[in-house]
Amino acid sequence: MRVIVAAVAGLAAGVLGAAAADSGFYRAVQCHPSFGVGQGAAKFQRTSQDFRPASTCGRSGEGLAIKHRRGRTPSGASGRWRIEAPPGTVLRRVRARVASRGGGGYVPRLMVARPGGGDAEISGIGGDFSAVSWSGTGTALIAQLTCARSSGSCGRTDRPNIRVKRVVLTLGDRVDPRVTGLGGSLLAGGTQRGDRVLAVRATDVGSGVRRMTVQVNGNPVAWADLAVRGECDLSRGMGMRLIPCPRSAGADFPLDTGARTYRQGPNAVRVCALDQGLDGTANSSCRSRRVALDNACPVVGAEGVARLSARFQRGGPQSPRTMVVRQGRGATIIGRASDSGGRPVAGARLCVGARLTKSLAAERVLARTLPTNASGRFRIRVGNGASRHLRVAHWSSGTDVDEQRLLLKVRARPSLRLRPRGILRTGRTLRFKVGLRGSNAGRKRVKIKVRPPGGGWQLVNDACIGRTRPSGNFHCRYRFEATTGRRTYAFRAIVPKQRGYPYLRGKSAIRKQTVIGP
Repeated sequence: MRVIVAAVAGLAAGVLGAAAADSGFYRAVQCHPSFGVGQGAAKFQRTSQDFRPASTCGRSGEGLAIKHRRGRTPSGASGRWRIEAPPGTVLRRVRARVASRGGGGYVPRLMVARPGGGDAEISGIGGDFSAVSWSGTGTALIAQLTCARSSGSCGRTDRPNIRVKRVVLTLGDRVDPRVTGLGGSLLAGGTQRGDRVLAVRATDVGSGVRRMTVQVNGNPVAWADLAVRGECDLSRGMGMRLIPCPRSAGADFPLDTGARTYRQGPNAVRVCALDQGLDGTANSSCRSRRVALDNACPVVGAEGVARLSARFQRGGPQSPRTMVVRQGRGATIIGRASDSGGRPVAGARLCVGARLTKSLAAERVLARTLPTNASGRFRIRVGNGASRHLRVAHWSSGTDVDEQRLLLKVRARPSLRLRPRGILRTGRTLRFKVGLRGSNAGRKRVKIKVRPPGGGWQLVNDACIGRTRPSGNFHCRYRFEATTGRRTYAFRAIVPKQRGYPYLRGKSAIRKQTVIGP
């Protein structure tokens, strides 16, 4: 299959955004000599052999015609040309040239069938060819010649007829296309690198699949236009068929994952299918995938590594691959590289990366060629910071990687300061300052709790629940009004686990304040 793929850095944002159903309008022609389109989807139906059809759509032709065979025709008998809107679409506008002649009880009519039943009559069709138009919502265009007498039959005459040509239909597409298949080496699983292929399949019930687009991390990287591929039957913005584009289509997109659009670590890939919408408001639907990429770690070649193990060092050989530490502390990763027989591989070069636990955070390489020792073992210290996904990898080729993933969870440790220092008396105000450290500390939820003598932890007041400033600081105050005697209160700040802050729930060290009342 020949595939045309182009970069789409300038692709209009309106095309990439999914439009609501029935927002895609397109035009198609039938029996139109200027476009070389003949009978097309028009079908002839009749209840009497006295009506004979003709379909001559050339420049000198009469178009889609219905004539009468000189004979008596029973009441109610008819012949009709019917152009049905394809499934998933409706007629929104009709333009045509029509000629007709009645007589002897025969009535020519041009109508549009309505979705709920009944027909909408198009007026102005008598005499020689003239332009007519209609707009609304319909399911079919009907040109009909009928014996309209209430009883008996219509007379013997060859004069009645109706002729229609140069039909231009504007159709509203009510059905979104579907991305039905995603595959290729890019989605083969595990971490990928270098040149990869994304295979896409799409279907559409309405006007057919016109485009398929690929975005990575919100940026357009490739697209396939079926009209450019010659698979849509279009000319000068018109569909030569009522379903101008294929109901099912596919494309293979070669992607260079080392380009700037892609990031080290997880990447959001979004594939969209668009139908035929010549007004720029085509229907569309999309599917997304997450792909891990690694173009920063070196390909070290075959070093005999068949198995790679890694874990946190914390007290025993069965330590898990998830570890929780307090903010300000790091961790140590240890592991071993071995061959297919379980023997150690000395001098193997490993790569270690880390990324924040935030969605789609980029990975930073901590060590590109970490060597194993004579026992095939390695060790690396991970410094303090936020919660991180850690990865140890060994690339033996551009497609073969052995990797282990670990998760370091970090519990937040906010600071809490009380002012003024020293003993307070009843009626004085105590000021609190909470400070968050680390990544994305601004606009995060915090609260301050108090433990009175002999009581449990409770909120100080509503003013001491809020969000940090962009700097990561939070301030509030409390005035002591009911304390009697000498009492010492304990305070601490709480930071809940929350979106956008890569730390677990944490609390500050306890601060105490003595208050003397009357």
